[in-house]
Amino acid sequence: MLTAILLPPPAGIEPEIKALINDNLPVVLFDRYLPEVPTDYVGLDNYKGTYEAVAFLASTSVKRIALVTLDSGQTQMLERQSGYLAALKKYRIKPLILKVPFENDTESTIKQTTQFIKDNPGLDSIIFATNYLALSGIKAINESGLNIPKDISVIAFDDHDVFNIYNPSISAIAQPLDEMAKQLFKTLLDKLENKVRIKDLSKVIIHPDLILRGSTK
Repeated sequence: MLTAILLPPPAGIEPEIKALINDNLPVVLFDRYLPEVPTDYVGLDNYKGTYEAVAFLASTSVKRIALVTLDSGQTQMLERQSGYLAALKKYRIKPLILKVPFENDTESTIKQTTQFIKDNPGLDSIIFATNYLALSGIKAINESGLNIPKDISVIAFDDHDVFNIYNPSISAIAQPLDEMAKQLFKTLLDKLENKVRIKDLSKVIIHPDLILRGSTK
């Protein structure tokens, strides 16, 4: 039997996935799913990731917690924003959201984030919805003359090797990649070995790890 794994599905791929399903091929999506196309899926609890990050920041008595995210309809971005908003509501904190265009280059993101910080004086913490937004955001924070974590705490969604090299090191909401890979291939092998029918779909959600480093108070 032929196999299809998409890691992760890019925008506009729905017709191709539907064609694979119509050919009775197993399709397992990773990282994000497509609401209009039912498939097997292995992903992260993005909602809980940002919710727990906000809860931690609130426990350190910060009052102005911003989210820098992508202006995107991708499911994982929407879930991360939903978790952020739900936690802010619980802690009665006003939302501060910057949505960066998906097509932005690095310099444009730095400029936009710098202006966002300028427009929100007293901002004391930022959650970045992706690690590459965090890399641009840290430069924007430095160019704004702010000290991490004395003036502003930082948490990035998705860990990155360089986060341990920064001074201070950067806190992150990390994906347990080994566990996700294990679940991904288990789902696929179950279909290949006919342990589970192709039409019986599963959705496996993995809990993220909040790794606290020097960038949070």
